[in-house]
Amino acid sequence: MAKEIMLWSKDALHSVRASKMREFSIQVWNTFEGNKFRLIGKFGKTDEFEFGIFDTIPEATSFLLEIHGMIEGKGSGSKNKGL
Repeated sequence: MAKEIMLWSKDALHSVRASKMREFSIQVWNTFEGNKFRLIGKFGKTDEFEFGIFDTIPEATSFLLEIHGMIEGKGSGSKNKGL
């Protein structure tokens, strides 16, 4: 039986099954501190999982690439364990 891959939020307080994810996006989020970038995973018709809020697009992209690596069986998941 295949082991289920769990994806963790940036702060390692929340997780979601990788098999549930259907789409990922990085969204600009305007705050009083300036622009931040939200990494969102979508599942179901209207549900979403927030992986974290990042200061820069490269940080969010790096985290997303780590997620893709875990799903494809190529990554260690070190960034995706909130470490």
